[in-house]
Amino acid sequence: MMKKQITKFYKIKELKNMQYIAFMHKEDDDYVAVVPDLGFTSSYGETFAKAVEMIKEAAELYCEDLKTLPKASTLEELLQRDDLDLEPNAIPQLIDVKIS
Repeated sequence: MMKKQITKFYKIKELKNMQYIAFMHKEDDDYVAVVPDLGFTSSYGETFAKAVEMIKEAAELYCEDLKTLPKASTLEELLQRDDLDLEPNAIPQLIDVKIS
């Protein structure tokens, strides 16, 4: 049975910051991060902290040209998504995204 996804949007001019969940995992010598709520935007870094920094930047760039932002899902909502294929060692990380 397919789960129905309900997406809400926020007008950008109403917001300064949003918080989204990124999933982080170790892959070879790097840490990889992906934000499912933002079109599966992804990035990586040599350290966990660098990957967090890079995914914040990638998320901000993704949001730059949007007129509306997707609602930030809860961890529970994300884990129920049919289109989310997480690595076994994935760690959820809350990231602050500055909206310009």
